[in-house]
Amino acid sequence: MATKLQDVITFIRLDMSIEDRSKIIDVLNEVTHHMQRQACAAWRVGDHVQFFSTKRNRTVTGRVAKTNRKTVIVYEDGSMMKWYVGPSLLKKIA
Repeated sequence: MATKLQDVITFIRLDMSIEDRSKIIDVLNEVTHHMQRQACAAWRVGDHVQFFSTKRNRTVTGRVAKTNRKTVIVYEDGSMMKWYVGPSLLKKIA
């Protein structure tokens, strides 16, 4: 797989026009945005979740208050601490 990727990178660097490179960039941006939307769509307001906070060096549990384009707002259980968390870092608690 690595050799195929290297071949593609070499092709993009040497053999592609600026217009073709722009098209590739547009497609990659669309894919990235779609993946971000899918990750945030998995969470609903009220879901009970947990994540590990490197800032506090502990696991935080709470409830989803809002989903944004790139982050999910979580209110910590037992306090009114508000966290902005990337959706891929969250784990659902049953």
